[in-house]
Amino acid sequence: MENNISPKLKEILTGDSYFSQPFLSTFFINIKRLPWQEEELRSIDQALSAYEQIEIDYQLDQLLKLHNDFLFSFAVSKAENSQLTLLAADEIYRLITGRKDIAPFKALSEKLDKGARLNQKDHDRLEYYNIVQTFQSLAKKKVSLNDLSPDFIADLHRQLTLGLDIFTDKLPGFEPYHSGCFRDDDKTRVADFKPAPPGEIKDSLIELLAWIKKNPSAINVFIFHAALYSLHPFKNGNKRVCRVLEHLILRDIAYNQNNLYNLSYYYYQQKDRYYKNLINSLYKHSFNPFVAFASEALYFSALGVIKGVLERKKQEFINNSNLGLPAIKLLKPLVKNGELKFSRFYALSKRKVSRQTFINYLNEALDQQIIIKREQGRNTYYSVAGNYLEVDILKEKLKIAREKLNYLPPDLISYL
Repeated sequence: MENNISPKLKEILTGDSYFSQPFLSTFFINIKRLPWQEEELRSIDQALSAYEQIEIDYQLDQLLKLHNDFLFSFAVSKAENSQLTLLAADEIYRLITGRKDIAPFKALSEKLDKGARLNQKDHDRLEYYNIVQTFQSLAKKKVSLNDLSPDFIADLHRQLTLGLDIFTDKLPGFEPYHSGCFRDDDKTRVADFKPAPPGEIKDSLIELLAWIKKNPSAINVFIFHAALYSLHPFKNGNKRVCRVLEHLILRDIAYNQNNLYNLSYYYYQQKDRYYKNLINSLYKHSFNPFVAFASEALYFSALGVIKGVLERKKQEFINNSNLGLPAIKLLKPLVKNGELKFSRFYALSKRKVSRQTFINYLNEALDQQIIIKREQGRNTYYSVAGNYLEVDILKEKLKIAREKLNYLPPDLISYL
């Protein structure tokens, strides 16, 4: 039957395997079938770097980096279904970064001394504490790709999961982490997928690390992410290890040099699609689904920084107007989006005021030239007044993305 396939179709359907270890050798990748090629991913990252140099001042640059560190640590914690809210994570993050003498187990020790029961919230807070501390420690050391080894990965897992096994038998359905220890049994499953036999884990890690060191690229980092997860070297906590390593390696190979974005927050926002593509890669033994999704995450995460700066500019412009606070609040959807049709705009305002009052506020903003409107047929569209370089960049890059993908993030579509 294979002989009946045309050479062109065979080229489309055939993938390459980069590994020789028995388990890893069953996985393949078809680079030509990916929506993004390496030069295109490098281009969007370089576009962000050039934009940052021209449009982002030093103070804002520092704020964006701090905010990105926070979002990264929060998103990594959510990789394991943490129930921690963004607000609670922010409180812990501020506590950790503001007090260097805080004891990681103090709150837990006090509860145990009092005979109180530990709960899921205690687990999630300690888990998040570990992630923040680990990430800050790695940032100070400036870890490079050449520093990575099986022992490094095991120690990374130990730091990320330190003390969490105290919750064994205290939480329903809790799966122990065995911090820093590679999996030594063949019982672990990822849904119905059976990961690598424990006897292959260390040799497979050695091969995987040697390969990524020899072939550093964003696409190969995403292959590394999926391959490492398929090995499932630890009983629990594998996703957070994969995400931290992905972030470190990308930065070391000259992506995201100024630490303005992270893919993990996009994975968190697109959680269902992240898991779907990751599991799909495992079941199919094809890296294509996950690599395509991760490439999308890089592309839109870089664009997200530009969109975030644009939102700050628009909000500052509106705040400095003579509009009253109620009118300023009602214009928030125009800060978060590009051009909006009236019906959509009113719906996003959650109908906090009557339709007539809403129209009155719009007319006031129009009179002061804070917003502009455009009529097309029976529809009227509104946007914040002003010429913004960011809008031109977003339109250009989103047009490229629309030609390649079936999906665009809803918060970016309004800029097309």
